Amino acid sequence: MGRIGYGFRRRFCLLPCFIVTFSLGSNTSLDLYFKSYGPKGTILIKNPTLTWECWADDPKMIQSVEAELDGKPIQATYDPNLRKVIASTGVLAAGAYQVAMRVRYPGGGVHEKSWKLQVSDRALDNLPAPDDAQREALAAANDVRAGMGLEPYSMDDRINAAGKAHAKYLEQNKMTGHVQREGTPGFFGKTHKERLEAFGFVGNAVENVAYGAVDAKEAIQSLIDAPYHRLAFLQPGKLEFGSGLAGKCLTMACSLSEREQTVVYPGDGQKGIPTYWNKPEVPDPLAIHGASGRKVGYVITFAHFMPSKARLQVDEATLKSADGTLVDTYVNTPANDKNLEQACFLIPQGPLKPNTTYTASVKGVVDTDEGPERVSKTWQFTTGAK
Repeated sequence: MGRIGYGFRRRFCLLPCFIVTFSLGSNTSLDLYFKSYGPKGTILIKNPTLTWECWADDPKMIQSVEAELDGKPIQATYDPNLRKVIASTGVLAAGAYQVAMRVRYPGGGVHEKSWKLQVSDRALDNLPAPDDAQREALAAANDVRAGMGLEPYSMDDRINAAGKAHAKYLEQNKMTGHVQREGTPGFFGKTHKERLEAFGFVGNAVENVAYGAVDAKEAIQSLIDAPYHRLAFLQPGKLEFGSGLAGKCLTMACSLSEREQTVVYPGDGQKGIPTYWNKPEVPDPLAIHGASGRKVGYVITFAHFMPSKARLQVDEATLKSADGTLVDTYVNTPANDKNLEQACFLIPQGPLKPNTTYTASVKGVVDTDEGPERVSKTWQFTTGAK
């Protein structure tokens, strides 16, 4: 198995919203929240859906929405569940366009967002249907999520297209990683955010890249086994997912969660867990312990996801064997690992015993608007035969 590229370093906190407070009288005010919008920049589809994420404390306060393309009105709706203004452009010819959206609220107030996009002369008429490898990757990812009691990912053709195109780019240029270089063959976006927008996906997402797998299922499992990459799969909620396989390179991405929940892996009661882990990962979770390259036990993850920037402070993290004996572990937390914010790793210093039940326990605290919140979990898992 080749190296795994870690594509979401310290990205599990959503970007802050733009908040505007409007006065509606001497005793009344309205908070409107504005977030992602687009797609913008150069896009590779001819019929993009335009979106602008915005909402109010009281959804009824958003009275109407409007959208324009090059100064001409186009049909726009507001989806209160997605909290987005949504407008369809229809099929666009190659060229530059100016987008404007407006939200109207009581008292005659209005807030507007405008941006530019460029439809490439390479733009597709329609997004490709999922191929066998993309369906296999989704099934493998959802098998893992089911074992943790999480909702399945939903297939997203936009993410599939971006993932496949980036995998082809890496294969064509004999490169690895998450950054494309302008001017190289197949370039369509320096960052994963730009590449996703190129195919019409707007919003926060995390990207993983795996190298050396023989198929999509093996590639997904290699990402699950690697602790930093695993975090993307542990996110709670209903999330969009896509991937692409080219040669032995797989790129996958998924949207980011806005739900607060504690998630652990291996899951509580899960069986057949590997006894060891010795694959290279970038960054290296063992580097801070001076143990790079060492064959260690299978890594255990505790994560407390929150849609804020609250960092997890770990007070206690232990792993015990079936007879209650403490297992020597390396512990990575936000306090000693700059790549973590809302998770910690327990890394056994040697391989675990086969066919053995282990008990993991993590106790900590996160800061919230209401003050410190205690978070903890004690759970068990059982290793397999090897």
